Amino acid sequence: MRITVWVTHEVDIQEGLCCGTGLGYLIIWRQQPNGYFDFEEVISKKVGTSAEIMAISADTTNSVIQLMAGTRDHKYHLSNIFNIQLPTTVPHVVFFQGGISFSSVCTMGNHTLHGKDSTILQSKGTRMMIGAAAMDSNSTHFVIDNATISFSLHCMDDTACIKMYDTKSLKTYPKQVTFAEKGRAIVGSSDNRIVHIFNKVNGDLLQLLQHSKSGQVQTIAVS
Repeated sequence: MRITVWVTHEVDIQEGLCCGTGLGYLIIWRQQPNGYFDFEEVISKKVGTSAEIMAISADTTNSVIQLMAGTRDHKYHLSNIFNIQLPTTVPHVVFFQGGISFSSVCTMGNHTLHGKDSTILQSKGTRMMIGAAAMDSNSTHFVIDNATISFSLHCMDDTACIKMYDTKSLKTYPKQVTFAEKGRAIVGSSDNRIVHIFNKVNGDLLQLLQHSKSGQVQTIAVS
C-alpha cells in the first residue's frame, strides 16, 4: 500500500476506506452493517498504465464522492477536467480547496492550481524534501514527512515551517502523516513499529501506539 484515505460520505453510516498501490490499483473497502471491524472490498481498479499511485484525495461534500489521484504516469488523463505536468517535481499528495482549486504538495514545495483550467495560482518552496503530506480542514496549514528524523508543520500561504515533531527515526522510509482531532493533533507513522501522536501547537508527544512487534508503519488514515 502506498497511501490510504477515508472516503466516507457525510450521510453514510458505514465507513469507506480507499488505498493506492505501487502497481497502480485503487482499492475501496466498505464497512459491513453488522460488523464494526468487518470491511468488504467493493472496488479494485487499475488506474492508467499501472504507474505507482503517489497521492489520493477525496471530496465527500457532494452527492457523489469524487476521488483525485496523482501517479508517476504523466500520459494518462485521470479525469476529463484537466491534466497537467508540473516541471521538476513529483507530486506526493493532493488536496481539494473550496471547490475551485486544489493544492499539490510536491517534492520540494507547494503548488496551488485552479480547479477548472489547471492555471498555477501560486508556487512556494519548503526548502525540505517531502516524503508525505496532509492539509488541515481549514486549508491554513500542512504537515510533511521531511524525509529526515521528523515531521514539520507549515503555513499554506508562504510554506514557512512553524513546528517540528521529532520521531527519532533511524531510516528514511516514506512515512505517512495526517491531522486528527479536528486539526489539534498530528498523527504519523514510523520505521520502528510505532504510531506517534503529537500536540499540533506545542509539539508535545501525546501518545505512542504499538503497531507490531517488527517492521515499519508506512501508511495510516484517521477517521
